[in-house]
Amino acid sequence: MKHKMLAPYMETARAFAKLSYATRKKVGGVAVTPQDVMVYSWNGRPIGDDNNCEDEGGDTHQDVLHCESNLVAKAAREGISLKGSTVVVTLSPCLNCSKQMYQAGVMRVVYDEEYRDLSGIDFLRKHSVFVEQYEEN
Repeated sequence: MKHKMLAPYMETARAFAKLSYATRKKVGGVAVTPQDVMVYSWNGRPIGDDNNCEDEGGDTHQDVLHCESNLVAKAAREGISLKGSTVVVTLSPCLNCSKQMYQAGVMRVVYDEEYRDLSGIDFLRKHSVFVEQYEEN
C-alpha cells in the first residue's frame, strides 16, 4: 500500500478514535489485510463492561484494552487473519501491543502521533516489521 493511499485509512482511524470513551487518550486504528479486508478498533473496556476508561480519580482502569490489542482480538474473534496486513493507528503502539501484532503477522505499522515510550516501535523494527510515522501529503 503506497503512502498516499494511507490517507483514507488514517482518517478512518481518527474517526474511530472518537468512539473511545477515554478522557486521557483516545486511540483508533484499522488493519488492512492483503485481501483488502478492513478491521477497525479503538481503546476501551472489554465487551459487556461499562465504557468508562478512567476511575473517579482520573486513573485508567487496568482492564482497558489498547486499540491494537483490541484490533488483534477482534480479527481473531471474526476469523480474519492479519498475516501480511498493514495497521494504521493514531498513536504509536506500546511494547505489548507490538508483540501481539507481530505474532499475528502484521507486516507494516503506520502511526500518527508518537507515544513517549518507543519500545514498541523498537521491537517491531528489530523483528523486520516496517514502521513509519504518518505524514500528511
